[in-house]
Amino acid sequence: MWSDIDYMQNYRNFLYDDKIAFKDLPTFINTLHSLGMKWVPILDAGTAARPLESENYPEYLDGVKNNVFLKINGEVFMGQVWPNDAAFPDFFDSRGIKWWQDNLDEMHKKVAFDGLWLDMNEASNFCVGVCYQRQ
Repeated sequence: MWSDIDYMQNYRNFLYDDKIAFKDLPTFINTLHSLGMKWVPILDAGTAARPLESENYPEYLDGVKNNVFLKINGEVFMGQVWPNDAAFPDFFDSRGIKWWQDNLDEMHKKVAFDGLWLDMNEASNFCVGVCYQRQ
């Protein structure tokens, strides 16, 4: 169950709560920059798998559409990390690299980050191998 204020936007990469909890984040970051400080957000390679359009996560749906995630037997490999079900971009494929870069560019337009803490970047998985077989 999510709280009334969803600070992490349901563990979705490239997004933050720009309506309530962090609506002033760009201003705060500009203040940091004016003081000579830097701001570095944290993202995980494991991208929240939110396959329903009703869940309104176009970054994930775009990744599926453009075939950017790792696959096993033709199916997107689903692991488990912080967002629960997660898909992992294929950084050995130019489509995966472009998808990641494009989303970071869009995020940077909203919040001018100075670097990136790519957590669990070795495609970490809380399961050993496939967590479950998709039906």
